[in-house]
Amino acid sequence: QIALSEHYNIPIIILTSQKYDEKKNKIITGKIRKNKPEKNVRFRLVQIIGERFLSTTLPIYILWKKTNTLGHYMSLYAKSPNTSIY
Repeated sequence: QIALSEHYNIPIIILTSQKYDEKKNKIITGKIRKNKPEKNVRFRLVQIIGERFLSTTLPIYILWKKTNTLGHYMSLYAKSPNTSIY
């Protein structure tokens, strides 16, 4: 990711999905099914790679999805180019 960001001069923003579980009284990983998040799922910023390119180029959004013992990346697409997460 660092090499990709540096080579193409683009920022990469990594997010994770979280949800508050009222039964357990703690924050848990939010589920995404059929490319749609469950109710009350929020995205939390994990890392920004190539932050210095944010002012010049549109970023690539990546969602870190934790599965059983492994992890998996999914791409996220903004509804419009002007949409921002900040």
